[in-house]
Parts: sequence; structure tokens; C-alpha cells
Amino acid sequence: MALARYVASEQEDIRQRKLSHLKDNFMHELETNPEFVSLRDLFSWMHFSFEALPHSIKPCILYLAVFQVKRIRRSHFVRRWIAEGYSKCTDSKTMEDYTGELFDRLAKETDTMPEWRFNSFFHEYINSRLMEERVVFFPLVVSVLDGSRSLTTEVMGQHLVIGSSWKRDEEYVYYEDLDVSHLQSLTVYGAWKSLFVPYKMKSVRVLDLEGTTHVGFGDDELKRILELLPRLRFLSLRGHREITHLPDSLSGLKYLQTLDIRHTSVVYIALQTLHELQYIRAGTTAPWMDGGKGLAYEASSISSCASVASSYLPKFLRRGGPVGPCQGVKMPRDGIHHLKALHTLGAVHINSSSGQAILADIYRLKQMRKLEVSGINRKNSKHLCHAIINHKNLESLSLQLDKEKHVVCWDDISPPSSVRSLKLYGHVEMLSARRFKNLRNLRKLCLEMNTTLFTQNVLLLGSVSSLRTLRLHVKQNQDGVLQFRAHLFSKLQHLEIVCRSNLHVIFDEEAMQKLELLKIHCHDGSLLQLSGLKHPVSLNQVRVLGTFDDALMESWRQQLAEHLRNPALV
Repeated sequence: MALARYVASEQEDIRQRKLSHLKDNFMHELETNPEFVSLRDLFSWMHFSFEALPHSIKPCILYLAVFQVKRIRRSHFVRRWIAEGYSKCTDSKTMEDYTGELFDRLAKETDTMPEWRFNSFFHEYINSRLMEERVVFFPLVVSVLDGSRSLTTEVMGQHLVIGSSWKRDEEYVYYEDLDVSHLQSLTVYGAWKSLFVPYKMKSVRVLDLEGTTHVGFGDDELKRILELLPRLRFLSLRGHREITHLPDSLSGLKYLQTLDIRHTSVVYIALQTLHELQYIRAGTTAPWMDGGKGLAYEASSISSCASVASSYLPKFLRRGGPVGPCQGVKMPRDGIHHLKALHTLGAVHINSSSGQAILADIYRLKQMRKLEVSGINRKNSKHLCHAIINHKNLESLSLQLDKEKHVVCWDDISPPSSVRSLKLYGHVEMLSARRFKNLRNLRKLCLEMNTTLFTQNVLLLGSVSSLRTLRLHVKQNQDGVLQFRAHLFSKLQHLEIVCRSNLHVIFDEEAMQKLELLKIHCHDGSLLQLSGLKHPVSLNQVRVLGTFDDALMESWRQQLAEHLRNPALV
């Protein structure tokens, strides 16, 4: 309204001169021109809010403009930030750890003001302050093309975001005139156009195409792009199922650190020349079946659930949703042993002719922190155990057992004691007390077993005192009863249960005294009953997914009404 009053009742030539002057000096005019005095309170609020932030968080606030999605994965932010060259390491912290903590602080600081992320006016104001006052040691400018407008910033920043609503067919001439020769990152949402990566674009470190629609983007276009961007450090093609293979031009990316081809159609990767790789995410979430009768997990349904492990974060900064079993990619013999910086690998398929050689490579990579493996069976499980047993830095391990009738003995798989997150999918025999006793640092456990969960298993899991998050996706339970007894799961805060049959979950008195969040998912044809909901004294919320009988829901409400905290049922 202030802008409308500024140009109202003026002749056309005067109006155009005013608008031209305003465009060239936008923020300065808004702050100093008496005609915009009504905006002073707004500028004061923005200035105070930004100045109150910790120094290290301020650049991150600006950088959030590149994420035009409802939810930002922690790993997505971390890997981009490192590739941009904005992270640093210390004697006690790696770049990954430093940036991860930065993200967590950012999440807490912006908890009450998530609108900052979407407000281009706020970002332009802060950018102008940084330039004038040198608030940070480096300028961080995110330019956005959205709607039918030109850039949201006065000058082209190091980071360009092309929004899904930008009028590509109408504004392509404008784009061709932009100077993108010094661009550091390119992020595209919506329809892809070949003109987005012209020949003169040579300096890009980050190419993020997760939000790009599939039309017009395939194997040939990927080959062309990679030939033009030799300095890439971060490449994300996540979700592009029309990509069937990685082109030979990938071998020219000598500086590539992050390769994310999750949920593409790539089933084989060769990385012999990419010595700087630190992070590889590949494979596709595939249906997990039991003789044609099991439950098929779709990526869309999996990603729709927020991770309970980060429920304290603002919604737009939470980690990605729970990840289901992932069919890994195959690799050649001697495919990764030269990747001395590699700390994240997943998912790799080992039920292949080169599987044993890949495990031998994994054995050599002692710096591995996160590993995801599929195709595990009786034959190769002992080789897997040998490959990971001495990995003292391994913190996250995901194991998908092969789709076969013969179950794998848990004693044949021995995760190192450093593991903090363990995910196990498929056919497995009785869980081993000896193995779980060794997992003294385990905080998060996901069990998706296609065998019966016996009472002994529940008692064993309840004795793992370090456990904070437990997700149980079990085909059936002995006698259809899942009973949580007193004094077990003493530190558990988050519990998720997926029910595929008739199941009665019972919380005994003094059971799960630290439990804050209960999430239940009941599939069609199954029936889930809950008893003793008043006993987990710290319970704050019960989330339900799926279709439930009204009478059943009412019984849960009555139980929660008896709880001292009166937990919400959502």
C-alpha cells in the first residue's frame, strides 16, 4: 500500500521515473524517503530480529531462500553448505559435525519465525544490511526468479534459484542476458529448460535438481550438463526416475563431494575417478514383499511422515521422514576402495558377483560413518560382519535382508559398538542378546521384520538402556499381544508401531516413563487396540495414521482423558 501511494496521482512519465529510481535504490529509498514513513516500524522489527541472532546463524538465514520446499532435510542443508565452502572444521569437529550443529541451532532460533524462509522482502533487506555494514566476513546473496518478475535482488548473487512459478516461456530472453559466469550454485524447481545451463556457466559448485519436474530432463540432458560443469562439488538428482544411468562425463567431476541419485532408475554406478567423494546416496525404495503377500512401501507414503527423532524442530527444518527398505545399486569390483574421504554410502547391493569384493572395499574404509546395505543373505552375512566389525566411526547402519525364505541368523551380523542408529529389514531369526548387549551407544532402532516378534525379543529390546527411538514394523506378534512391561525401555522417548494384522498393545503400570510421542499406523484389514495409555507418565501426543473405527478412537480419547498430562490425539 505504501508503494501504491508513492506512485498514485502522478503523470505516467513521472511515475516511470519514480519507479525506475526506486528499483535502483530499493531498500535505501524505503528506509530514508519520508513518503515511506509508515514502514519504519517494519524496518525496526526486521533490524532488531536479525541483530538478535547469533553471528554464525545470520548467513544461514539468507541461505534458506534456496529451499522452496515444505521440509528441509538436515543432510541436504549440511551437504550443500559444505560444498559451497561455508563450513569449517576444528581440532575436535569435522565439517559435517560443525554444519550439523549449525543446522540444529538454526532450527531452534527460527522456531518462532518460519515465515523468514519464504519472505523475499526480508531477505533483500538483510542482504542490503550485510553489504553496507559488513556484518559477515563474506557476502551471501541468494537471487530468486519467481512469477513473472526479474531477480529478487538488485544484483545477481552467488546463488540462483529458479522457482516453479517463473514464466519460462515468457522470460527466457531475460535469462539469456543474465551474467551467470560467476554463479556458485543453481537450484531449479518446476519445469526444466536446457537454457538454464548455458556454455558460459563454468563456476557452479552446487547443482540441485531435486525439485525439478521430469519433463525435458533425461540421460542425454544430464550428459550435456555434466560436460559443462567441471567444478561441481554437489550434484542431486534425487527423485528423477527417468535417469537410468550415469554418463561418462561424470568421470570429469574431479571435485565432486556429494552424489545423490536416490529414487532414480540408476542400478549400477562406477566411481573410479571421483577421488573426492564423501557422500553417496543411491538406490530406490522398493516394495518389500513376503511371497506376494507382504506390504509394499511406496516412497511417497514414507516421506509423508516426519521423523520422530527431530520432532522438536520447526516443521520446515525437520529431518526427512522415516526411510523404508531401499534396494541398493550394484558396483564393480574395486569400485570404492580408493574413496578415502567417503563417510556415507547407501544403499549398495551385495548379492551380486562383485558383492564380496565390495565388502572387502568397505572393510578398508575405516572412516565410514553411515552405511546402508541391501541383498544380505546367509551366504554373505558373515562377510558383512567381517567388513564392519572394526569400524569404530560407524554411527548409522541400515541392513536389508534378501527376499528369500531362509532367514538370516542375527548372530552372523555383528554391528560395532559405535552404532547409534540401526535399521533392520527382512527375515531374521531371534534377536541376539549377545549382539544387543554390545550396542551400548544405540539410540535409534527400526525393526521391520517379516517374522514373528516374540515376547523374548521385546524383553531384550527393553533392556537396551540407551534407546531413545523405536520403530516396530512387524508382520505379526505372538498371540497378537505386544506388552510393554514396567521398568523396561527406561529412556525411550519416541515409539512408532506399524500394525499389519490384529494386535493388542498393552502398557503396564510404570511402563515407558520417558515416552513423549506414540505414533501408530494401522493398515487396511488390520485391527489395533491400545490399553494402559495413562501409564506412560511423560506422554504428550499420540499420532494416528490410517483408518480407525470411531468406537476405537473414542476409547483412546477416554484413556488419554485419564492421563495427568491430557495428551493430544492427532
